[in-house]
Amino acid sequence: MKVKEPVDQLGRFPFRTWSMKYLSAVELAYSNDTIDDRDRQLRRMDKVFRELHSKGKVSCHNPKTLTPEDILAYVGYQKRRGLKETSIAKNLATLHRLLQFAGNTSMDAFKVKYRSSVPTS
Repeated sequence: MKVKEPVDQLGRFPFRTWSMKYLSAVELAYSNDTIDDRDRQLRRMDKVFRELHSKGKVSCHNPKTLTPEDILAYVGYQKRRGLKETSIAKNLATLHRLLQFAGNTSMDAFKVKYRSSVPTS
């Protein structure tokens, strides 16, 4: 009989769970204002990724398993909303930190694979 790999028990909101783990890990390195700003950014991202997942635009909303195509869909969503390149770049920087914390290298693959879609700050 094969033993199953343990699954992260992240509940219904894996993005929010990972973001809370990330923020608690870095809270001593940043000021309270920065932590509040990152928390707000990550809550907004969680909402967007859940919306995109419900519409079938992204494969999941778990930072550990996001793919470069999911990130591309997120960037496309932000561009359709009319966000400036600098705002999108800031959001991607925060997302990149969260993905690195979760052990996901999809952002690096996204930057190589979809070079023309990567906003510059």
